[in-house]
Amino acid sequence: MAKLPIVLPEAMETLTDKNMVSESLEETHAHQVESEIADQKSTQTNYIESIDSEEKDRETTPSEYKIMSYPADFTLEVLHEKFKKEEIIMPAFQRHFVWKRSQASKLIESFLLGLPVPPIFLYSKSDEELVVIDGQQRLKSVFSFFDGYFESEYNQFSDSKKRSPFKLVGLNEKSRFYNKSFNMLEDESCRKLKNSTLRSIIVNQMDPEDDTSMY
Repeated sequence: MAKLPIVLPEAMETLTDKNMVSESLEETHAHQVESEIADQKSTQTNYIESIDSEEKDRETTPSEYKIMSYPADFTLEVLHEKFKKEEIIMPAFQRHFVWKRSQASKLIESFLLGLPVPPIFLYSKSDEELVVIDGQQRLKSVFSFFDGYFESEYNQFSDSKKRSPFKLVGLNEKSRFYNKSFNMLEDESCRKLKNSTLRSIIVNQMDPEDDTSMY
């Protein structure tokens, strides 16, 4: 008759410990697998949501803007007339007139001397309406000089008698234009100023129809 092996108590404890460790490892591995599966599902869900979001963006955002621009050389007199007829609009949300009288005066002198002046940008909102995109300070300086009063004083005084005439300041005192208003200029200088051209870049957005991006 075969003899059964004798298992000592210490060996029994070792076997029990090994079984417990094995079970613990199996549980840990199972948790890791479940966690990885959950992470994969979360990643797939986020990826799908991202794709859906991109699809919606493609539906609402145009792939490109169709913009046409061309130059136009308006004289200062024509620009002034268009402004008075409200054919040139200065958006209310743009900053107010901030130039100093000396800055505006030097701009006027540049036109009188035939010096180059940077172009302005106008958005063609309709056939008879141009919206100023860039160049408000230059335009208001010119219009104020033609009107005879500095732009910033329009908001301060409602009575024209309290406004001081817009005379050119900040120039070299030897300049023949120094301390002159528009009405004080010689006829030749008046004609030269009115006929001076200010290059205008006309911008027309063909697509999309919403033109808020132009401002």
